[in-house]
Amino acid sequence: MTVTEFIKKTEPLKKITTPDTPLNAQEAMLATAEVWSNAACKGYLIRAAQSLNYSKAQINHLLQSLDKAIDDISVDDAMLEYQEYVDF
Repeated sequence: MTVTEFIKKTEPLKKITTPDTPLNAQEAMLATAEVWSNAACKGYLIRAAQSLNYSKAQINHLLQSLDKAIDDISVDDAMLEYQEYVDF
């Protein structure tokens, strides 16, 4: 889901307000949501690979594999993959 899609899905929350806060429900949700960013994920991967002294070619290979994984599975499935890996 893109950021634009996320914001559109929260549009109905604009109508929900509470007397004790100046924010409507959509604004409150957007203020606390951590937005997924493929670019940020790639930055983490690059930083980790550099800390292991990977070459630029190795990092590029990792990035290509990451792009394929991002295309192949959803964020939720990726989280499940990680949870299953660390529980192994």
